[in-house]
Parts: sequence; structure tokens; C-alpha cells
Amino acid sequence: MKKYLEAVMNFAMYGGLSSEQYHDIVPQKRNENKKRLKTFSLIGVIGFGAVAVLNLVTNGFAASNQIFYGITAAAMAIIYLLVSYVVPKHEKLVMPLTYFFIAILNFFAISVALLHPELPAVSIFVFLLAVPLLFVDKPIRMMNIIIFIGVAFCIITRHEKAPEIAEVDVWNMVTFGFVTIVVNLFLMKFKIKALYESKMVVYLSETDVLTGLKNRNQFEKMLQNYQHAFENNLICIYADVNGLHELNNSKGHEEGDKMLVFVARSLMDKFGSLDAFRVGGDEFIIFQCDRDKESTHSHIEELNEKFKENNYHVSFGVVEATEKGSFEMESLVKDAEKEMYDAKRRYYEESGLTHDRRRNREEVNKS
Repeated sequence: MKKYLEAVMNFAMYGGLSSEQYHDIVPQKRNENKKRLKTFSLIGVIGFGAVAVLNLVTNGFAASNQIFYGITAAAMAIIYLLVSYVVPKHEKLVMPLTYFFIAILNFFAISVALLHPELPAVSIFVFLLAVPLLFVDKPIRMMNIIIFIGVAFCIITRHEKAPEIAEVDVWNMVTFGFVTIVVNLFLMKFKIKALYESKMVVYLSETDVLTGLKNRNQFEKMLQNYQHAFENNLICIYADVNGLHELNNSKGHEEGDKMLVFVARSLMDKFGSLDAFRVGGDEFIIFQCDRDKESTHSHIEELNEKFKENNYHVSFGVVEATEKGSFEMESLVKDAEKEMYDAKRRYYEESGLTHDRRRNREEVNKS
């Protein structure tokens, strides 16, 4: 029984994802709602504003609703302006504005229903069903919003309308409310799952799964951005793990993967993951903008000590550029690679190892 209750709560809270998975897509959810909120609030401004204007220039075909068309159009305009000019700097306002948008439309629907107490309500059921479907949120939140609006409507209509009309409205609300809750629960699940799958597609296309660093595809995509990303200097660090092939042969690929993960995480600890890439089986490239080259070498010395303690060894090449537009990124990377191969050659010479399956410096110079 406990297992089923946990499954139901997970479904209601996270749409079938785990808590960690759901929180991973919060930025994507927020961005999606921001785009939709901007679009639908603009549609609201045009729609409600147009009706309000038409009412003024005609014989007042909707005179009794005039004030609410105007209020709703104004509220939509405020939401649109906030989303356009304030939200970009304060992303956390997206969800409060989303709830405000839903509340405004349902306030309009309830107000129109009360202006015609002799008739059963219609628009409230349309808004109650449709509006929450426009956005993405935790299923339980949307369910609570629907329940709150439904209960508020039932209380108001029983107080303001004739008993026979109020009874019709209440039963319609119970029926439509239940259908809306069920529809929203399942559609929210599908929307949340779609966001997560979309995020995973992007993640897998940009990330080296083993190490968590950006992969070669992302390196090629971002490379030219660094040409003008610095003010004072740009440092390119080229790192190559020594002995991976031998470790794979002697102890298996699991130990080789363990070494690569250890090296990658150590590099991230020192240089961060934002500009760090795994570009080959045992090769890593890191860029640093406006950093002191001496401190970079100091970090590398600390890393070498850490690797040595774990019986690993990494060869590094470090090259610095100081003038924008005076170099090609490919040349900068190639120069760092040459320095790395010099360090790699010295390592094999000093260690007495004769098996270096990698290209030597002369081969790199020819390429």
C-alpha cells in the first residue's frame, strides 16, 4: 500500500519523474512558461482590448461586460510588459505571473457569470478547463488551483444566484472540475516528460557521458567563441592521460574508465566545468579567460601531485594569447597540443617506457 501511495504522490508532485529529475528541468519549465505567458498575454491584450474597443464604437453589444473586458485587457498588458522587460532579470517571477494570468482569466469568467444571474454560467467552465493546459507545472499545483477556483465559484454562485440556477452551476462545476483535474494531471505528466526527454537529448549531444565534461561536438561548436571572450588573455590547456592503453590492457577498461573519471573531476575541481572538454579518448582541453598564467601552472603542479598519489600521470601543454584577433583558435589549440606532446615525450623518456602509441612531436608539427 505504501508503495502505491508513493507512486501516486510522485505522479502528483513530479509527473512521474524523480525529485532530482524534476528539479533538473525547472529552468526549462520556467523558460517554456515564460514564452507561453508572453504569447498568450499578448493574445489576451489584443482579444479583450478589441472587444472593449468594439463595444465603444458600436451600440454596446456587450455593455454589461464592458468594464471586465477593459480590466482584463489591462491586466494582460501588465503581464506582457513584466514578462518582456522585468522577467529577463528576475526569472523567478515567471510562475507567480503564470498564476496571476490564470487567476485574471477566471476572475473575468466568474464576474461575467455573476452579471447574468438569471442564466447558467458558461465561460467559467471553458476557462477552467483550457487555461491551465497552456502551461507546465507540478500536477498537484494545477490541481489545487482548479479546486480553489471551483470551490470559490460554487460559494459565490450559491450566494448570488437563484437556487435553481445555482444548483445547475454547482453540478456543472463538479463535473467539469473533475474532468479538468483528470485531464490536467495526465497532460502535465506528458509535458513534464517531454521537457525531460528534450533536456536529455541536448545533454547527450553536448556532454561526454563518462566524465560529465562537454564533448568534442560541443568543443567544435564553442571553439570560435573564445576568440573574443576575453579582455586581457586567453589560456588554452591541453591535457593527455598517459598510460590509458596500457592500463586497459593490464587491468581492464573499467580501471581505465575509473582513471579518466578521476582525471576529469580533478580538472573540473581546479578549472571548473564551463570551459572544459573531453575531445578524445584520453585528451582534454580547457580554456581560461583573464586568468594568471602562473596560477594556471601552479594548479597544474597541484594536479600532478594529486595524480601521482593515485599512480596516474597526465601530460599538459599550456599556451597563452593576449591580443584579440591576432591568432587563430585552431593554431592556439595546436600549439598547446605540441607542448603537451613535448611533456609526454619527456615522461616516456624519464620513465624508461618505450611504448608510446601516440604521435610524436614531429608528426604533430607536420599535421
